[in-house]
Amino acid sequence: MARSSSWAKGVYRPLVDGIDRLIDAAARAGILAHVTSAVRTHAQQRALYRRYLAGMNPYPVAKPGTSAHELGLAVDVWAGDSARTQLLGRTWRAWGGRWSAADEVHFELR
Repeated sequence: MARSSSWAKGVYRPLVDGIDRLIDAAARAGILAHVTSAVRTHAQQRALYRRYLAGMNPYPVAKPGTSAHELGLAVDVWAGDSARTQLLGRTWRAWGGRWSAADEVHFELR
């Protein structure tokens, strides 16, 4: 079983459990996936949003104060490339989670 590490601090426990399960399933399929971002402070979200507005971030970024990351209700997961990450996203969505190819790294619970 995947061992949630420091990324899990402050993340809603059912989301941690689900992401651990997803990463385990990926590993059984030979896909190495990991959480790249979890809880963000308001300041971190603001800095990321500024980078997004400057065209320096390929993924959408919510305005500070509106991000599920600030509440511990979202994590970003990367599986080495877009195709594998999207496969995990489609799996997550099939399991009842919230995921969209428009922001392929962003995983939430419904």
